[in-house]
Formats: sequence, C-alpha cells, structure tokens
Amino acid sequence: MLDDKPEASCQQMPAQPKLIYVINSMDRGGAELGLLHLVRAGMFQGFDLKIISLVRGQGGVETALEKEGVSIEFLRDVRQMGVVDLAVAFFKLLGIFRRERPRVVIASLPQSNIISRLALLSSQETILVTFEHSIRLAKPVYEVLYKWTGSKVDWVFGDSEVTLQEALRSRYVHAPRKSSFVPLLELPAPCTKKVRKCGEPFRVITAARFTKEKNLEVVIKAVAELRAQGHEIELTLYGEGPGEEAYRSLAKSLCVTEQVLFPGFVEDWATNPADLFVVASHREGLCLALAEAMNAGIPAVAPLIGGINDYADSSMLEVLSAVDAETIAHAIRLVKQDWQRALVKADLAQKLISQRFGKEKVRQVIGELNLQLRRELETYT
Repeated sequence: MLDDKPEASCQQMPAQPKLIYVINSMDRGGAELGLLHLVRAGMFQGFDLKIISLVRGQGGVETALEKEGVSIEFLRDVRQMGVVDLAVAFFKLLGIFRRERPRVVIASLPQSNIISRLALLSSQETILVTFEHSIRLAKPVYEVLYKWTGSKVDWVFGDSEVTLQEALRSRYVHAPRKSSFVPLLELPAPCTKKVRKCGEPFRVITAARFTKEKNLEVVIKAVAELRAQGHEIELTLYGEGPGEEAYRSLAKSLCVTEQVLFPGFVEDWATNPADLFVVASHREGLCLALAEAMNAGIPAVAPLIGGINDYADSSMLEVLSAVDAETIAHAIRLVKQDWQRALVKADLAQKLISQRFGKEKVRQVIGELNLQLRRELETYT
C-alpha cells in the first residue's frame, strides 16, 4: 500500500545577486579581453552576471563570452560610438537598472563609467564599482564628470597599482570606501625561447588596437628609417582598429609595404617567431600585450608609463625616453646589434612576469576579490 504522506515541498534555492558589468563595446582590446579573463577566472562566481555593451563595436569578444554562458545585451548595434549613441545608451541603461535592480554594477572605461554613475544617482541599493584602466582620460570633460559623479562610487578597481593610485589621487574629491588591484590577465606557462636564425630579417612586432593612443605610426616610420640605413628588418602589426587604413597608406608612402605586415587580430600572436616587441603608446594601463610578450621570452622596448611600471624596469627591457620614430629606431638598432644582451633582459622579464601573473597567483587574487564582493553585499545598505 502506498504511503499517503504528502510530497515534501521543494525548497526554493535563494536567487543569486544580480551583477551587471557595463562596458563600451565588444572590441578585441585590453579591457574587453580582460573581462573575458575575469569570467574564466571565476571573478563572478555566485552572481547572476549580465554584461551590457553600449555599442557592438568591431565585435569579436562576445562569441567567447557567450560560450562561457554569459548573457550580453547591446544597447546600440553600431560599430563606433557617437554622441547620439551615448545619449540613447544612457536612457536604455537607466531603464535596465530600474527594471532589474542589480545589487552590483561594475563599469569599465570612461563612457560606461560616466553614464552608469548618472543612471544610478538616485539608487541607494546598488554597489557601484568603477574600473580604471588608464592614468589619463582621453578628454578633459571626462575628468570633470568623473569628479562630479565620484561620490556615487563605492569601490574602485584598477588593472595596475599605478593606475589605481593615480585615479584615486586625481579623479575623486573624496576617496571611495574601497579600492583594489584586479589583474586582467592570466599568463600561460612561459614559452620556450625561439633562437634567431642568421640571415633572416630582424623581426619586430607589435600587438595593439590601431588607435591614436597606441601611436603605431612612429614604429612604421622607425622601420622605414632603419631600412633606409641598410638594416634588414620586418615589422608585423598584430591587431585591428580604425587606424589600419592610415597605417597601410603610411607604409606605402615610405616604400615599406612589403616589410610591414598586417595579419589582423591573432589570438596566439606571442607564439609566433619574433626578435623584438615594441610599445610606442602615449599612455597605458596594464599593457596586456607587453606582459604577454615578456612571458613569451621576446625582448622588448617600451616607455615606462602607466601600469608598465608595476612589472618592468630597465633590467628587463630597453626603456624608451620618448615615443618618436628617431628614438624607437635607435632602440631597435641597439637591440639588433647586441641581441644576446637583450635576451639576458628577456630571461629576467620572463621569470618575473610569470611569477606575478601566473595562473596560481592570479586565481588566488580573483578568488579573494570575489569573496570580498559577496561579503560587501551583506553589509551594504
């Protein structure tokens, strides 16, 4: 005979707190790829994560994020953000915040930061985290808006210690309650170094978004200058972005079209043959690409700016005193003439960068941040 006992009522699992991550676009740049790393490293474990992208942009990162099971909503289906797009995105974001009432909002990059702060001005129930990626903001108006809305920020993330401290010093009248360094990359085990073959052109590479801040035109000019001096040299520009057409035109005008290569975005570019990696940026945060090059054992030349100061010095790379074509050409020439000396620096760089951004170390930091964020929800009112 069957028991007449009523079925035990299923206990409903408590809902995970809603966390919305707001970012400008899904371009394959440092901040976007950094978000992908954070998802994979478990930064949002225990949260109901939703990503809001103000515009679609060039795209490329959303596919990998969706494979991780993350929900992404695009507020504007355009490739580049204009003033109208930003205004429309603000009102859409305001509606999303009011409807979904997230417990945490993390805003990455200036435009996303500013409209997220404005949209949350009247909210008293949401923890607002701002993610700082650069020491200097691109426009003076951003500086003004950052300071005006700074009181709304509860927590500041920085992708390097230098970026974090400078942001706290210059962008807030009163410092937010909490601040944390958040590593945006997790490096694989160091690669086996490649031996340079005699007779080959000296292989210079860069890897970056093709934007004005990355200043890659001076690297093309430096290579053209060295070619004119009789140096066998080849430049590969890994990446994509709005500056590509101008870079191709410049290479053509300098008669180095065959020596300047544009393979596009290549995910594992650091595993390809290379003799020297060059950074020519006007400003940087963490500079993911330089860290990846160092981890691959590739000698490097770079200015000590922004977050690069966190993990590099003159013992690990050739330091650029300026980011103009003449200075870069001189640095490339020095490395080419004494490549063994450059390899000694690269050995040290590889050892130290893998210790700082190796998987075990980074996962420990991300795990602690996740725990802090969940504990903050328990005390936030």
